[in-house]
Amino acid sequence: MTPTFVVDIPARAAARAARPVQATSARDLYFALMDNPAAVGDAACAFLRARIEEARAEPADLPEAAWQLQGWIESRAETVGIAYREYLAARKNGAPRRYFTNKAHALYFLKGVAPTKLVDGAWLYGVLPRWDNPDFHPLIKTCLEELGDGVPDKN
Repeated sequence: MTPTFVVDIPARAAARAARPVQATSARDLYFALMDNPAAVGDAACAFLRARIEEARAEPADLPEAAWQLQGWIESRAETVGIAYREYLAARKNGAPRRYFTNKAHALYFLKGVAPTKLVDGAWLYGVLPRWDNPDFHPLIKTCLEELGDGVPDKN
């Protein structure tokens, strides 16, 4: 029986390592890294630097310093809460839905994002053994909220 894979011979591996790799997209870079990581190290670093610069150019209202983060979180939570209350009031007064055309559309979306909730639960579950450490209490609270605060229908 003939094997279904090709064994790399040293000459082929050396030739591949010697040729320069020009990755033009994330996909190309991914496969180039799989094929010969040493040949694309500089390209990978340049790619990451470019993505970081693109991200820096995006508008963001995050605070500059970590000590300002708590105030920003509280302010942002209040802003989102007000916007949601306004949305609910508008819906009560007959305004159309904003994000979903009907309940079926919303359920379709929720089924699509359900795997992300499983991931949330998986990593949050890992903090439960640290229940007695106050630093982990906010994460444990989030985990319990994800589980519906003990209400099976909300899980």
